[in-house]
Amino acid sequence: MAGPLTHSQLPLWQGQRLHPRTPLYNMAFAFVFPGRLEADLFRAAWDHVACGSDVLRTRIIEGSGREPRWEEAPKGPPTRIEELSEGAPTRDEFRLWSRRRCARPLELAGELVESRLVPLAGGETGWYLNQHHWVADAASTRLLYARVEAAYLALLEGARRLPPAAPAYYPTAGAVADAAERVREAERRRAAEHRAARRQHPGRRTDLYGREPSPGATASTRRSFDLGAESTTAFDELSRAPGLASPSMDLSRFALVAALLSAWLARVSGVREVGFDTPVAGRTTPDAKDSLGPFLEVFPFAASVPHGASLRILGRRCLEEAMAVLRFALPGTSEATGEDAGNVVLNYLPGSFGPFVGLRPDVEWVHPGHGDGVHALRLQAHDLGGTGRLQLALDLRDDAFPEALGARAVEHFRRLVHGALAEPD
Repeated sequence: MAGPLTHSQLPLWQGQRLHPRTPLYNMAFAFVFPGRLEADLFRAAWDHVACGSDVLRTRIIEGSGREPRWEEAPKGPPTRIEELSEGAPTRDEFRLWSRRRCARPLELAGELVESRLVPLAGGETGWYLNQHHWVADAASTRLLYARVEAAYLALLEGARRLPPAAPAYYPTAGAVADAAERVREAERRRAAEHRAARRQHPGRRTDLYGREPSPGATASTRRSFDLGAESTTAFDELSRAPGLASPSMDLSRFALVAALLSAWLARVSGVREVGFDTPVAGRTTPDAKDSLGPFLEVFPFAASVPHGASLRILGRRCLEEAMAVLRFALPGTSEATGEDAGNVVLNYLPGSFGPFVGLRPDVEWVHPGHGDGVHALRLQAHDLGGTGRLQLALDLRDDAFPEALGARAVEHFRRLVHGALAEPD
């Protein structure tokens, strides 16, 4: 089977085509399990899931007129057992190997998924999972992890039948697009007006430390810190407070991170109208919520930071804006990155990777060292490892943030975050 790329895949192809030999869309994770997984069972569980998934078997080809198309390979990508050295490597050596491997681009017309199981010292097991963004987003990766775990558990228990395959990606993405087309014309018009207003917002592109936000090269550096237990508790309590609480705790948490980012942008730019882009999951049907593959689309977010505004006040404003973004984020209506794209992205990832047959992994989201050239800064907020501490990772484009400025910028943001959470009023 073959067909055109989905709306979520097309911008990724456009970005990759501009930089064909860079790993800017590698989505890699290094899991360290505190125990030994049975390699044969793991490979069988992986094969069951990967071979049953149309999107994991995807290859991207250029058809007549060089338009991109996908086609299915007959088999899914395998899990291979990787022996890194004569003796079993430590978890630190495994992490270093994962970072080096992630810096290699996946072959564009070849397998877009790498799965490697690595026996580690002390009876531990490493799993390196790298997927091109064409075939996965963060929600899809958590679903893939859970499906492999369910198949592994069934094999471990001697089950005669393994769990059913996930809903096929390409028909599901088509059904999501069809459902969006049936939305009332008046609502579609309001959504278009909302997006147009946000694209014309004066803070759409923000000068960072007086540096103009022009597109640049793709090389970037990730600088991370976590809030710690005390500040994460304060963060969650504030997310549940009147005026900031919403039907979804994750929406409230997103709004609070957006408020912190907006305050920092106002501080380092000297302007009060700021903005950024933010991904929306786009899983609007039951099948989409259970399907592997990318559904997310990127939409503009605008914020005003008045003089004297507290974190609590700014958080309420950002919650209102977040609810508007979700209301008008109709699938298939995002626009490809262009001249009016924001130079800052906020990516809040809800959820975490749970235990794998009782073994809770240590999780590293491996940065490939590259990102879209139009984005000077990407803020990734998550607790994918289920540590109970919010992780904040700033991916800083190297030409926009030379090393010394990058270190200062992250320290400025860290101090603002902790100070604001300690005194939210």
